[in-house]
Amino acid sequence: MEEPLFAGRLPHEPPGPTPPPAAAVTSLAQAQALIAELQARQDKLHRENQQLRQAQQQLRASEARLKAAEAVAQLGSYELDVATGAIHFSDGMCRLFGQEPGTFAPSLAWLDARSDPDDAAAVQRVLAQAIAQRQPYQYTRRIRRADGQWRLLESHGRVVVDAAGQPLRLEGVVQDQTERQGTAQALLASQEQFRLFVTASLNVVYQMSADWRQMYRLAGQRVMADTPTTTDSWLQAYIPAEDWPVVSAAIEQAIRSKSIFELEHRVFLADGSVGWVHSRAMPVLDARGELVEWIGTGSDITARKHAEEHWHTAAQRLQATLDSSFFSVQAFEAVRDEQGRIVDFTWVFTNKVWVSQHGNVVGKRLLTQNPGVVESGLFALFVQVTETGVPVDHEVYYGYEQFDGWFHQTLVQLGDGFVMNTEDITPRKQAEQELQASRALLQATIDSSLDMIQVFEAVRNEQGDIIDFRWVLNNAVAEQTYGDVIGQLLLVCNPGVVEVGIFDTLKQVVETGQPDRSERHYAHEQFDGWFTQSTVRLNDGVATTTADITALKHAQQEHLRRFTLLEQAEAVAQLGSWEYEPAAERMRWSAGMYRLFQLPPGHPVYPALYLDYVVAEDRPAAERLVHCLTKAPCDLEETLRLRVGPVEKTVRVKVVVLPDAAGRPVRLLGVDADVSDVHRLEQENLRMRLQQQQTLFNAVLDAQETERRRIAEGLHNGVGQVLYATKLQLDQLQPADASPVWRRATELLADAIRQTRALSHELVPMVLNEYGLEAAVQDICRTISTKQLRFDCHLELEELPRSLPQPLQVALFRMAQELAQNVVKHAHATEASLALEVVPGYVLLRAEDNGVGFPAEPKGAGLGLRSIRDRVELLGGHMETGSSPAVGTFVRIRIPLPAASG
Repeated sequence: MEEPLFAGRLPHEPPGPTPPPAAAVTSLAQAQALIAELQARQDKLHRENQQLRQAQQQLRASEARLKAAEAVAQLGSYELDVATGAIHFSDGMCRLFGQEPGTFAPSLAWLDARSDPDDAAAVQRVLAQAIAQRQPYQYTRRIRRADGQWRLLESHGRVVVDAAGQPLRLEGVVQDQTERQGTAQALLASQEQFRLFVTASLNVVYQMSADWRQMYRLAGQRVMADTPTTTDSWLQAYIPAEDWPVVSAAIEQAIRSKSIFELEHRVFLADGSVGWVHSRAMPVLDARGELVEWIGTGSDITARKHAEEHWHTAAQRLQATLDSSFFSVQAFEAVRDEQGRIVDFTWVFTNKVWVSQHGNVVGKRLLTQNPGVVESGLFALFVQVTETGVPVDHEVYYGYEQFDGWFHQTLVQLGDGFVMNTEDITPRKQAEQELQASRALLQATIDSSLDMIQVFEAVRNEQGDIIDFRWVLNNAVAEQTYGDVIGQLLLVCNPGVVEVGIFDTLKQVVETGQPDRSERHYAHEQFDGWFTQSTVRLNDGVATTTADITALKHAQQEHLRRFTLLEQAEAVAQLGSWEYEPAAERMRWSAGMYRLFQLPPGHPVYPALYLDYVVAEDRPAAERLVHCLTKAPCDLEETLRLRVGPVEKTVRVKVVVLPDAAGRPVRLLGVDADVSDVHRLEQENLRMRLQQQQTLFNAVLDAQETERRRIAEGLHNGVGQVLYATKLQLDQLQPADASPVWRRATELLADAIRQTRALSHELVPMVLNEYGLEAAVQDICRTISTKQLRFDCHLELEELPRSLPQPLQVALFRMAQELAQNVVKHAHATEASLALEVVPGYVLLRAEDNGVGFPAEPKGAGLGLRSIRDRVELLGGHMETGSSPAVGTFVRIRIPLPAASG
């Protein structure tokens, strides 16, 4: 067995000096000397005591500094008595073992019990060798503290010997090296892992300093150029200058937060081009949480970025296209249960129209937002389209949630869902209902007329000449007379119209636009009598109002035959007769005349009496009558309005001159007829005819606009959609090296789409319906202006007392549109203007240009101007045109403002 590690005992310090033994005092001198010696010894002891206190104070200060140093440096010190094995721990040594000073007694056995067994045996061998050789020593010991932590302690010590060279004690300093040892091992492991990671990785791998100022190394993996040594200029070498602020800001944020650095940014690739990488760096921290370095990787995402840019551009174009639609576009994705059945849909896309009207619903459930789709049957239809892929185009009424109206929907499958294009057609449906009501009202109105009302459209040959007319509309009176002739030809049913001249009149009205009013005797087919017929142009046809005046004609003949018997019938017919003798200036009235003027019989009468009763507006007619009687006798017929008491009467005066044998006027016979009721009826009849004519015009205008909308919808939703779908298919089939013919075909298809869209917008004045006449006219000028033709608009509608009726707005818009298109097609102008303004009682529309003017010898007005002139006349307006090669062309239209209703 080995001998004990510490076999001897440590020597003790020799005792201090002792006072001399007491001696007998034999004399005073000896006593005084002894006192002086004692005094000197006392002074020495006092000085030594002071020095001892100072040394103690210095020792305490030194011990305090030692304790502070041990605490800061995680140090401890110890002394070991070689002879006894007693150990003294400093406070720092106690803390290294996790113990409070003074609460335990350290010993060799205590140390070995808390040490790793392998380390305890190794430490004993190191200390024994140091004592034997009297040399300094060093060892490491793994201990387990009271709190259960294992710590690594490193000790440096020396052997203290006596004068004879025998070992007395061991003095040593101990430091906790756990963190440093762990950091070193982790660093070696990290370097090895970095090497293995670089070898195995397909990505760029780099290592940076804690502050990112230095790049230690970068393995580019053929994506970027390698950097095998430390460099300070990595930012300039790898990052484009314009991206430095973004990259630096991300680095600073990662350093501040000691968090992962992650960023997609541009870099210079190995071939010198600029690409994209997804960079991600992890911070490496020491035991105190301080940054040591950064380890990062970079993935080449150049291809993905280019694809994303292409996709983003395509998505922007698609979004812009869908946002430009006047209709709402939505895309849905199916929500299925465990059995795969569709139980709901989720919004995945909405365009701008939907968001502006109903808000952002992307990500929300359909049945949560709009449960009414189940009860209405739409949900089943959505499921059907998603499951079968068969598209649906339908009109549906939806009156749930925030909706209440008619909608036109197109449903198309998209993945596991569908896309829905929705147009609110409630105004159109309401307009259709109103149109049906208007047609019914129009039919009822014209059926209430006692005259025949008919509408014909022209039948033309290949040269454009009118060869017949076809029935389009009959009122009840006409239907009773002709029967069911709608769609039949006029010359087949009534060939007599040619002989009488009616056919030529109808053609003339269509060609010139000038209305006609004629009286004719017609004795063909089923007719034999006199008729008065009013004819006006209606599109490429005519509308006629025919009254049977056979009885009236017979009455007129009978009236002439019975003129001499008029006096007897005055009381019944509200007539008055008179005679005047110019030579004698004598006038005689019948009883009917006195009743007419409400004068007593026998009251003085004379021609100038008419001037006393006539209203101011009709005074010129009364003066002509008086002049005829008193100055220049003549046959005359005048209609006057007379103020008789509180009543205003309309009187028709007929004068006949009776000459003598020599032809000199002897007497003037006159008849005054109170035609107030007849006049009122005529005015009422005229008003009704004008109202009927206006109603018919409005109905035809509505029918035209409806047909325009139908054609526009067909172009937009039919031809336009087919053209767009064709272009999408061509785009998908486009070869990499597309030939010029391929590209030209694609350009022509795109141009066809644009023209179809422009034509559909031109047919339906959406701007007029949504923003009014002023914005619509401005839109005409804006859309028709080009670099070659500058079109200016001048609008002054502030003086309007009220909004114009919608039919009048449509008529003005269509006339402005036609005038602008005539300038573009025929004027060859560089400057043109369109003006719309209000003057008292009228609205004025003017078009002017600096073009070539009308032809010098025009063969006749074009269809455009004839159509405008017809509309102007139907609206009771006036149209004026003029042109010359020097000043260009002008068209001025004046339309009376409608009177206020109510």
